[in-house]
Amino acid sequence: SGIPGMTNTLFLGAGNMGGAILRGMLAAGVSASEIAVADISESIRLSFAADVAATYDPSDVTALGTAVNWADRVIVAIKPGLVHRVLSSVGPECTGKLLISVAAGVPCATIVAAAPGARIVRVMPNTGALVGHGAAGVFGGLGATPDDIAGSIAMFELLGVAVEVPTEDLLHTVTAVSGSGPAWFFLLAEHIASVGEEMGLPRDAAVKLAAATADGAGKLMATGEDPAVLRGRVACPGGTTAAGVDAMTVQLLEAVKVGMTACDVRSREIAAQNTVAAQ
Repeated sequence: SGIPGMTNTLFLGAGNMGGAILRGMLAAGVSASEIAVADISESIRLSFAADVAATYDPSDVTALGTAVNWADRVIVAIKPGLVHRVLSSVGPECTGKLLISVAAGVPCATIVAAAPGARIVRVMPNTGALVGHGAAGVFGGLGATPDDIAGSIAMFELLGVAVEVPTEDLLHTVTAVSGSGPAWFFLLAEHIASVGEEMGLPRDAAVKLAAATADGAGKLMATGEDPAVLRGRVACPGGTTAAGVDAMTVQLLEAVKVGMTACDVRSREIAAQNTVAAQ
């Protein structure tokens, strides 16, 4: 299939994020015979039934054990609060398997406690993955090999951009930059549209212009040019853009710093609540 380490993949959870990854794999030409779905929702199981090798109800522990035995790797995309309990129910079957967890705020330690024999990769994706323009941070946890990490990065590159981070702690920073990041851009666009409206533009025109501007700016940044260089090209000295940038910079930087710090702090609190030590 051209993707390193692409073998039997079980999706434990195929809702928003799990479903996006699954569709990305199918679109990339991964064979249906190499994919299975375990999801508590019958409608989700039915929606993928025609596209995958098999579907399972994870509340049936025997069926889930069978599914995990079949898999080489398991995408853990269930609600964070369920991860320890569900993985514990198939802990022995997870031995020797690669678990790729996208469960937000669930530390590797909690996964190790549930499935001590597994190899673990943790990924912090974002909502852009749902439209093929995601940004994900990837951390190779306990037992993860270079191939495991490369295969995980390749999987998330099907949905946008993926970067490896050297420590699990940095996933909190990834959360502040990109995990929660789409909301920062939505908030900025929202304010730009609101101020445009206050200045006299019709609401729908202001929203349309702000959204299209954000999209265009994103596409320009996607070329790999440094955002500061791109900004310099728009902001000629003494011009309208420079006047706005100069007036905005200090307070905007401060607001971004305060907001991202609050996000990082909350991310750490949630991780602490989700930590289950090995017994």
